Amino acid sequence: MSMGSTRSARCAFGVVFALFGLTIASAPLRAQTECESQWASLFPASTVVYAAAPHAGRTIASVLDHPLRGKIESLPPIQDALRSPQMLAAQLFIGILEGQLSMTWREVLQALTEKGLALGIDGDSQGVLIIARANNGETVSKVVRTVLGWVDLDARNNNRSAPYQMFDYRGHRIAQFPQFSLGRVDDWLVASNQPQLLRSTMDRLIDQATGGFAATSIFRQAAALRASSPDAWGVVDLNTLRTAGVARELLSGKTDNPAAELLVGGVLETLAGA
Repeated sequence: MSMGSTRSARCAFGVVFALFGLTIASAPLRAQTECESQWASLFPASTVVYAAAPHAGRTIASVLDHPLRGKIESLPPIQDALRSPQMLAAQLFIGILEGQLSMTWREVLQALTEKGLALGIDGDSQGVLIIARANNGETVSKVVRTVLGWVDLDARNNNRSAPYQMFDYRGHRIAQFPQFSLGRVDDWLVASNQPQLLRSTMDRLIDQATGGFAATSIFRQAAALRASSPDAWGVVDLNTLRTAGVARELLSGKTDNPAAELLVGGVLETLAGA
């Protein structure tokens, strides 16, 4: 395929982007494709931004162990941020959780995402969806119970009611906070700022549904164009974003949806030229 035809194809349906330059030894291509389709099928067909890291646990280790990490953390602005009251409070919270879980925060992140991590933005609901698959269901249950227990304790100590409600949903539990909801299905952990989007995702997990975003032409074409076995990759549906009037703000780095801006923040310059 020529450079011109490649660029035309990209502009026709969106942009494929690699999030990391690292690659990993993979299973046969067919099995890899089936795994990617399983993840994409959990997202609605109306997804306009999608990013996936099928081996997120290993990817996190690669990022945290990168030689540049120490240099970045030593920069004055980063040091100032690390010493801010908000960061010190976050570090205290993390320290308490590490003690209760008998795991470091790094071990928690890697365990929760050992079998993969994916994020997306749904164009219909304007919802942000995050899905992680842990090494086992016990890990997810332990982390969720510990975090919610700490939230309950903090609320009691400050004479407040718990800032979330628990709901039963098809034999599983959902913790609904004012700004987001959190659900668990076996070793899967799902979070979204839209309760209905979270429930529909849990439905697809429980029913082992196929289709969804994986059945769309944009995903199939993106999967065919992406680099072989990236640590993380994604696709942005620029046509839909432009039609909705969102692309101009998103590609300029200014948007009313901070989650959307964060999700594609590292590739905005590339997308602007597509």
